[in-house]
Amino acid sequence: MPENKTGAFSKELCQQLGILSKSQWYIIVTVCAILLSYYSVGIIKQKLVCTATDPELCQCLPKVMPIQALSNIMILLALFFYVGLSGESLRQAKRQCNPRQVHNSSLNHTANLLVLIAGMIRFGLLITQDDTELSL
Repeated sequence: MPENKTGAFSKELCQQLGILSKSQWYIIVTVCAILLSYYSVGIIKQKLVCTATDPELCQCLPKVMPIQALSNIMILLALFFYVGLSGESLRQAKRQCNPRQVHNSSLNHTANLLVLIAGMIRFGLLITQDDTELSL
């Protein structure tokens, strides 16, 4: 990595490294959220099978709603981070007066906002669902 004459990293490089570290952390959060979602689908699958065979067995299975809610919250946290990051990229492009970069950053930021809005709608639908809807 490039160092300045004193052997220390520049402020800009340190900021970029910090952003990349945060990005890695939010990727891990997203992967964990996906694993939780995978787990909840497995529970739903088990509930479907036991409902068809022995409904009393379903009572020992965990509730799906808290797992799905946690998964959605984790995804929303990551989305908020990436929306903020794309917003900062857009602001930086505007400061540099680079029309092409402004256009690309604007499209990226708009796409990130739309994904965040979709995630928020999905979470809203999840928390308003009846628990029996989640089970099957």
